[in-house]
Amino acid sequence: MNPVIQPKTTILRVIKDDKELYNQYRESLRERSRIAISIQGVTDEHRIQIENALQELLTAEVIKLAHDDLRARGIRDDFLDERGLRSSLEGVPLAERDRTILESKVRRLARQMRMPQDFLCHRARSVPFPCEQDR
Repeated sequence: MNPVIQPKTTILRVIKDDKELYNQYRESLRERSRIAISIQGVTDEHRIQIENALQELLTAEVIKLAHDDLRARGIRDDFLDERGLRSSLEGVPLAERDRTILESKVRRLARQMRMPQDFLCHRARSVPFPCEQDR
């Protein structure tokens, strides 16, 4: 008996306006910035809280860096929603020194993970920033 191979289904979304485009880009950054984080030596409750906070901070930093790049290319702030992004590890059960060190390391990791703007390069030429393939 030969196994049947099912083709992969791709969902195609129609983006209606620039705001929706940048919202989709932010969600793409959120998904692409997810990494495996594991904390040891603390209770399960604290471990989950710290791991989630670190992921939220990393995601926020990746999004903020991408938004800074877009602002530098002339994209208006009203397209770049940063509401609800974590800005620190405040409120996480860590000593202040540990919190400061982890925040610094997360920000450095976000800079190293800096995402290219390829997603937006497929956009119509009306977007006011250059893409490599448009040159």
